[in-house]
Amino acid sequence: TAVDFFASIYFKSIDFALGWLLLLPSMLILCITLKYGYWGTIYQRIIGTFLLQAILTIIIPLVRNVEIVFISTFILGCLSAVLQGTLFSLLGFLGPDMMGITQTGIGCSGVLVGIVRIITKIWIPSDIRDSTYLYFLMAFVMVIISIALYIFVLHPEKRVQKAIYEDSMKNKSLHDIKAAKKSNSQLIKINKSNSKKTM
Repeated sequence: TAVDFFASIYFKSIDFALGWLLLLPSMLILCITLKYGYWGTIYQRIIGTFLLQAILTIIIPLVRNVEIVFISTFILGCLSAVLQGTLFSLLGFLGPDMMGITQTGIGCSGVLVGIVRIITKIWIPSDIRDSTYLYFLMAFVMVIISIALYIFVLHPEKRVQKAIYEDSMKNKSLHDIKAAKKSNSQLIKINKSNSKKTM
C-alpha cells in the first residue's frame, strides 16, 4: 500500500521484490516449524514478534538503502509467519468461535490498511513522504495497541491460559519425539559399529 513511496525512492518494480520478500518466508518458516517445532512460549513468540515488527515498521520507511529495506522486509515476513503460525496454533485449542472471529479480523485488517493509506494520502496530498510517514506511524501505533491488548486482555483469560497450556504440551511432545528419534538413530549407529568390531 506504500509502493508509490518506495518506487519514487528506489525503482518502479520494487513492489514485485517486496511482495516476494514478504511472502516467501511463510513457506520457509512452515518447513522449519514442521521439521523442528516452535521454540519459546506462546507469550514470548507473540510479544517478541510484535515488538520486532514495531521496530521494523519504523526502520523500513526511514532508511535510504535498498538492501536494508529488502533484508528488513524479509525479516518482517519471517516474523509475520511465526506470529500467524503461533496464533493459529493457539486458536486450534480455543475453538471454532475464536477462529471465526480471528479470520474476520484478518479480513477486515486488509480493508482497514487500504482505508488508512487513502486517508493519509487525502490528508497530506502534496507530500508523499509525509503521508507515508504518517501511514507507518499509524501502523506502529496499531502494533503497540495489539501488544497491550494481548498482555492485559487476552493473555490473563482462563480459556486462553488453558489453550496455551495444551499448545505447550503439544509442542513439548513434538520436541520429545525429535529427541527420541535422534537418540535412537545414535544407538543404532553405535550397535552397528559394535557388531562390526565383534566380527
